[in-house]
Amino acid sequence: MLCPQTTSEAEFLAYFNQNNEVVEMERDFATLTVSGLAVKSGLRKTRSDVRRILKQGGLQINGKAIDDDINISEEAHLLHGKYLLLKVGKK
Repeated sequence: MLCPQTTSEAEFLAYFNQNNEVVEMERDFATLTVSGLAVKSGLRKTRSDVRRILKQGGLQINGKAIDDDINISEEAHLLHGKYLLLKVGKK
């Protein structure tokens, strides 16, 4: 399995462009929450669906499980300064 935090940007892009759906979005992190990002990217249809998944422990940001609808406003959430890996599901 690819470790997003320690993989080079080129390896990261090659893997995800080949094996996953990559959604490009404008950076609007000032007020963006995890549920908002999941809906805006098309990963889920409603924020309530995302919040339910969060409570069940089925959502990860950059390989780290989260259980709260946090605000994604910090550069610290980005890989290589511009990517954010959002995964739904425990597997």
